[in-house]
Amino acid sequence: MTSHMNPSHATAVTVPAPLMLVNQLNPAEDPTDHQHGTTVAARKPRFHLYTPGEIESFPEPSWLIKDVVKHGSFALLYGPSNVGKSFVALDMALSIATGRPWQGRSVKQGPVVYVVGEGQAGIKDRLAAWKDAHGPIHDFYVVTCPVQLVNVDELKEFLNSIQTAGVSPLLCVFDTLARCAAGLDENSSTAMGQLVEAATRMVTGRDMNVLLIHHAGRKGSTPRGHSVLDGATDTMMFCDKKGGAGSFALKCTKQKDAEFFEDIFLELEKASAGSCIVVPSQSAVAKPSRSQTALDALQRLGGRATHRDWQTEWQRGSGQNPSNFSKAKKELLTSGAVVADGKDFVLSIH
Repeated sequence: MTSHMNPSHATAVTVPAPLMLVNQLNPAEDPTDHQHGTTVAARKPRFHLYTPGEIESFPEPSWLIKDVVKHGSFALLYGPSNVGKSFVALDMALSIATGRPWQGRSVKQGPVVYVVGEGQAGIKDRLAAWKDAHGPIHDFYVVTCPVQLVNVDELKEFLNSIQTAGVSPLLCVFDTLARCAAGLDENSSTAMGQLVEAATRMVTGRDMNVLLIHHAGRKGSTPRGHSVLDGATDTMMFCDKKGGAGSFALKCTKQKDAEFFEDIFLELEKASAGSCIVVPSQSAVAKPSRSQTALDALQRLGGRATHRDWQTEWQRGSGQNPSNFSKAKKELLTSGAVVADGKDFVLSIH
């Protein structure tokens, strides 16, 4: 079935079968009908014991956005106010909906539901600006009020609305966490645990991803609230104002089961529709690649060092995420710029 959740903002197209809500939020049902004292048909067990051989047959992991967000993720995009994080989230969401590469990176295409919990007045111009810059929008649906994620009844109503509309979203975006969890004590492990449970239940066992937009804490580089949120996410992305004059950097602060992506420098560009679009930064100071910084670090150590000493020197000089070092080392070994000599790594020419 084809339907419009927001006909003024998106063109409805044929979408996959509706999102099934069976066991979406409820625990396994008791197979006994206590009212009549009879046994009802047993449901498929919730917990299955897989053998290593069965696990080998699992599908290979894929990317929602190549090298940025894996498919099947509970992701978090956070940053200070007015840095541009909602523009980035919208740009990602529209790229996924339309199948257009996001900032030069391939995407998995599928329907997107975007919950605009704040800034509803600006969504029309933002969509018009993106359309003017990139072309027609389809498979994209907007909800113009917050969805209270920790309210089971409201979340069920939201998911049922999606099902009724005939939409099976590949991605649901909630902008922002604060508006979609009104009154929640963000510093409480119990309260944030309830939010995490709601988000992960939407992802687990379904062809769906969840992206929460959140504010940074007072320290600036970490999400606001209890760290239970950090621990539960698969990918965390930080919009850092320190990208350069007029720009900001999208930094990976967590990437489960994958390498951290390198900083992505972006800026907002005025568009004809009166809003802005996200474009690669033209003003950010160019930084050396990770392999170049690793090469420089080895040169500072005299051209020979153990893995540990090399990584320590690299991190001291580059300030990059530690997980990037292995990738940089692999690039240098593959290119032949560095060779292994026992426990040491040596510059080919030094």
